[in-house]
Amino acid sequence: YLKKTISIWMDDVMISAPTVNAAITDGKAQITGDFDAESATALANKINAGALPFKLETVSSSNISPTLGENSLTAMAYAGVIAFVVIAVIMIAMYRLTGVIAVISLAGQMGLAIAAVSGYFTTISSFTMTLPGIAGLILSIGMGVDCNVITAERIKEELKQGRTLDGALERGTKNSLSAIIDGNMTVIIVSVILMLVFGPSNILSIIFGESTTGTIYSFGYTLLVGVIANFIMGVFLTRVMLRSISGFKVFRKKGLYGGVKNG
Repeated sequence: YLKKTISIWMDDVMISAPTVNAAITDGKAQITGDFDAESATALANKINAGALPFKLETVSSSNISPTLGENSLTAMAYAGVIAFVVIAVIMIAMYRLTGVIAVISLAGQMGLAIAAVSGYFTTISSFTMTLPGIAGLILSIGMGVDCNVITAERIKEELKQGRTLDGALERGTKNSLSAIIDGNMTVIIVSVILMLVFGPSNILSIIFGESTTGTIYSFGYTLLVGVIANFIMGVFLTRVMLRSISGFKVFRKKGLYGGVKNG
């Protein structure tokens, strides 16, 4: 509008406030006033450079050689696979059919956790995987194993006391639930504390530094995702699979669940 002021701002600082003396019809405008060559050039540079101001802040930083970084990631991946295979063999040998279901549950837990971290779910942002992040996922496998071991042991105890298969499954899964929830909730609380205290903006950055902040946050994040996946797979779906498979006649032998063989 004519005779109105148009202020020009950059980073919350007003750099000029000219008054409109003529209509701007061709997209070009001039600012006139008491300028010399130096001040006019400085103002023009500020206006031309004022696209979208941004500021970079260091969240975490670390130096590592490319070879060492690649070897470390490979070693962690191999460690995860080997650990899963060893755990699967031990679970099946110790708990038979219950162990097979536990292995399926653990595989689903890892798949769900990796999908959540990689951004497969649109509601969850993707996360750059780091060595501490992989460590958090591997530790969550241990929580999943603990969850399934507690359930399997409870079922074995009920079978040894002479209960029917359906009764042992019912009481075994019910009695193990409180211990599983207690253990997982403790880890969830610790993970949340790590994410809140050592997140991108925290009260301890001055003490520990930004590089420590990023690695600890990564560990807490992946551990939290893994434990939540353990709740879904190890607590809920494992029980659903146990009840479903026990409905088939061929799988109704107590020996398959760690009890005394029938007859």
